[in-house]
Amino acid sequence: MMQHIEYRAPFIHVLQREVNHRVRYYSLKIYKTLFGEYVLEKKYGSIKNKAPTGIKLEYYDKLEDALIAIKKRVQEKLKRGYTDMLLKGRETSFSA
Repeated sequence: MMQHIEYRAPFIHVLQREVNHRVRYYSLKIYKTLFGEYVLEKKYGSIKNKAPTGIKLEYYDKLEDALIAIKKRVQEKLKRGYTDMLLKGRETSFSA
């Protein structure tokens, strides 16, 4: 049974970690397109640089699928030593 999720604004996660005295970030954002599909935007790079090192987009028909994908990606990054800056000090939880 699918749970209804109300979509209001972009869903964003910002993660960061320090590697060799350089702070790296990984930003995940879900937003809705004009055509009704959902985009998971993944940006990553160094905080020292103005432009991101890379941007990747994944398209989903359903918000639930995009939330599952972002949950998986955040869990992978947390295992690699990233800290979730938006949930710092709180338990990471998702509903999908």
